[in-house]
Amino acid sequence: MPIASDWTVNKVGFDYRHPPEFCIDRPGGSGDFLMLYFTVPVLLHDLSGTREHPSDTCILYGPGFKQWYRGAHRQGLANHWCHFGGHGAAAWVKRCRLAVNRATQPVQLQALPPLFHALEREFLRREPCWHEACIALTQQILIAFARGSTMTDRPATTPRLSELAVALRDLRAQVHRDLERRWTIPEMARRVHLSPSRFAHLYRRFFGASPLDDLIAARIERARWLLSSGTVSVKEAAAESGFTDLHYFSRCFRRRVGCAPSRYDRSSQAALMKAM
Repeated sequence: MPIASDWTVNKVGFDYRHPPEFCIDRPGGSGDFLMLYFTVPVLLHDLSGTREHPSDTCILYGPGFKQWYRGAHRQGLANHWCHFGGHGAAAWVKRCRLAVNRATQPVQLQALPPLFHALEREFLRREPCWHEACIALTQQILIAFARGSTMTDRPATTPRLSELAVALRDLRAQVHRDLERRWTIPEMARRVHLSPSRFAHLYRRFFGASPLDDLIAARIERARWLLSSGTVSVKEAAAESGFTDLHYFSRCFRRRVGCAPSRYDRSSQAALMKAM
């Protein structure tokens, strides 16, 4: 979608602080989306009514919905915020399945303050391409909000499972960065302090594949990328992708890609990518 013509960033605030008597009361909303991240306890109105929420509460108000909030316990208000709108913004909110007009306490909020800070800087400095930069940063904020909210809203998810989800994602990133290493299920399980069986169960739950299938798929993708360069031999591609047995590599490659690695070149890759 075009990012500049159908998305506007209207106003931004980073680490705004207000006295105890300060209160926002907009019965008809602000006419655009308002993303808020409160760093102190807050009284606010959302779909469930008006009540107190703890610090690190976030809410995305939609256009036309009543906006009402103030600091709890007469202690004042502190928050980061951003007003944005446009058809592109509305489509993005829908695409990310963001909770609108509902206060949440997402996990992994450490990414949000630097993003709000960078957004305010771009908005105020108005350097070349500032509008595009503001849209990109707003999108990153919404993605961080969506991911954190999804982890807390998932059925049967506990704080412990949320922690394990983070640990397994970090482990998966490490494994995929170091595919030449001879990874085993017991070793991966030890790194996240789980038994091999529990690790395999949770891995499939979070990523939709077993640890071994996911590892082989990543190695095959690495081999495809290497072979597409036209300068790497099949033996070299296998070794650099973590396969120690050339025959096993050829069988896995043929099963997943549909042709032998020796027949895989730039033209076959382009055709296969179109078919995916």
